[in-house]
Amino acid sequence: MATESYAYKNIYPKTKKVRLLVSADLTQGTTSEEEAMFAVFQGLVNREEPRAYLCHSHGERFREGLGADDSLWVDYYEKRFGIDVERLSDPYDLFDRFGATVEGVIIYDREMMDTFNLAVMLCGRQNCVPVTPELQSELAKKFEWGGNIVDDLRGRFENAYELNLWAHENLQPSCNRHIVVQRLGLGPLIYIYDFVVAHNLFLFNLSHSMKDRKESALVDRIYQAMDRPGHVMGWFADRTMECEYAARTARNGCFITCNGAPNLSLHIGIDAQPRFTPRKLTDAQKKAEKKVYITFVYTDGDALWCLNDFFDGVYNEEGRGEAPIGWEVQVINYHLSPGVLQYYAETMTDNDCPVASTSGAGYTYPNLHPDRASYMKYTEEYMKLTGVEYIFAGLSSPYDALYWLDPESQRLEIVEEYRKHVPGAKGILRAYGGGGLMLEHSIEPGQTPVVCTTAHLGKGHDMQKEIENIIAKVDHRPLFISIHTGTNTPPKMMIDIVKGLAGNGHEVLLIDEWFAKMRSAIDNGWLDGELYPNREELLARQVESEREMWKTSFRKTVENILHKSLLPDEELERLPPDEFPAIWHSGQPGNEKVRTVSTLDDDLAFSVLFTAQVLAGCASKCKGFYENELSKLEDFFRTEMRNVEDIEVLAECIDAWRHWEERHFTAEQGKAWAQRMLDLLPRLDREWNSAEENDGR
Repeated sequence: MATESYAYKNIYPKTKKVRLLVSADLTQGTTSEEEAMFAVFQGLVNREEPRAYLCHSHGERFREGLGADDSLWVDYYEKRFGIDVERLSDPYDLFDRFGATVEGVIIYDREMMDTFNLAVMLCGRQNCVPVTPELQSELAKKFEWGGNIVDDLRGRFENAYELNLWAHENLQPSCNRHIVVQRLGLGPLIYIYDFVVAHNLFLFNLSHSMKDRKESALVDRIYQAMDRPGHVMGWFADRTMECEYAARTARNGCFITCNGAPNLSLHIGIDAQPRFTPRKLTDAQKKAEKKVYITFVYTDGDALWCLNDFFDGVYNEEGRGEAPIGWEVQVINYHLSPGVLQYYAETMTDNDCPVASTSGAGYTYPNLHPDRASYMKYTEEYMKLTGVEYIFAGLSSPYDALYWLDPESQRLEIVEEYRKHVPGAKGILRAYGGGGLMLEHSIEPGQTPVVCTTAHLGKGHDMQKEIENIIAKVDHRPLFISIHTGTNTPPKMMIDIVKGLAGNGHEVLLIDEWFAKMRSAIDNGWLDGELYPNREELLARQVESEREMWKTSFRKTVENILHKSLLPDEELERLPPDEFPAIWHSGQPGNEKVRTVSTLDDDLAFSVLFTAQVLAGCASKCKGFYENELSKLEDFFRTEMRNVEDIEVLAECIDAWRHWEERHFTAEQGKAWAQRMLDLLPRLDREWNSAEENDGR
């Protein structure tokens, strides 16, 4: 794994400044194949000088009537920066306008969409656009170059892995050294292809899951071939989960961004130096009283699509700016999309505050970086450039902790390193999914507070009621509550929530004032180490609800998955991916539809070990042991619960998971674990029943 230190530098391509913007409308019946073709053509045009701009059809992503579409950036750039604009209603007019840029076409195989990725990279090298045979036939009727088939990738590769390996060995060495793109085909994130072509980025699509050993090993090779800092654009493959995608890139010393933002090859050329101006708080705003303080932060601003799409439109809705709201932003946009970030710097009110997310410069888990200091210093530089003073930080590792959850033993190291290497941060939030009442915080006098989000709530919740329920659980005052919310929560709803909370004597604050009052409370001695002093009591209360969940739903779910894991190998092989044993099909990696480089042994062993992990997490909580770290859970089952017959199976499964990359497990071994866990379930029933009887005495 990469361990070299690196100094801050701007890794993003230097381009000419935008002087003319030629906008083409792709929203009127353009197919995904055409959109992708035009995105590649846009990259060919814009690598010489950023001029071409595409207004894509984003479909269901935008709520009707909000006007959150690509044309708003055209209007903004025209008015704010005085850029001349030409608007084309027919995107094919782009070929007439810049026709000399393209010399031919490359045909890709719709039956193996990885050939599209390869076609995109080859198009950049050979001045072509990627097409299907049908699209090529139509182009040949209109343009002379449409009949020039420079390459045809159909039938070229045995499978997608072989294609990605060939591309890594033959194309990556001559690509951009700092930026790669993980993305496949014509899905919802097709918009990155202009940037790939304009700046010669390496484009690939592979599983990042440790389950898919051969592919993830190639992923590591791709990342190790990069220079640092390393930025991975795009999003994870279908057979990967987000936490493994973020974790594997971090372990290789890289950070990611979820893209889905079109026109990067033009946005990067806007002449802007965006900087937010922090508020100057009064003494009264900094002073804490013994009351309840609440702050709200909108999520997903770390994703490039979010700022491009105005937080799915809610940022531009009526009422924004009337309620105090924190907005996550991606600070590397200072160089990547300076005009986009400038828009937010200019339009935020005194009731809006930017928060760097997640975990500063790029989305990543800093605890897994081989050189944390370099990444954090890199973040500090972007905080200085943009004037952002608050961070939402990630802390996760599927290798060391329960899938998606935080390895708490790494918390103190990361906290100290943030404080040392990002001194410009005045406050840091972590724990994306909430749960802050149960987690440990870092609040010491004279130190930057690092606290966990109390809850993640959105439009689907009765937010005020749930916040009041949280407040009722903690008698201590002052009480600090932070709520993470999503882009489905409209500003008008936030205004009503703020009024309702204020009516009950609570104060909703912008994050800068919220952290300032927290520091005041710490200095006054009102908070000493714990943000919620009755944390142990809250953990104890949670045991009852964990046991109730076991009885009502969880146990049956686990039992069904374990039974399914015992099917004969030949039946398991015939199961489609969405029917293969998985405790949460939407929460763990899927399998190949047709096996090429994966194995039944790995798929089944992974599924059983994943199920064991979930079972272990529930069983430990039913016993009042709230620990996410796998090594501590393993010790717990070997010692504290050794009275339960063969509880050892959970310890064995956790150990196997922790050493997955060093060992190989057979389907037979997976079935043996599954059978032992099935036999364990009634013993756990008796354990919880006995514990409840004892609690009732």
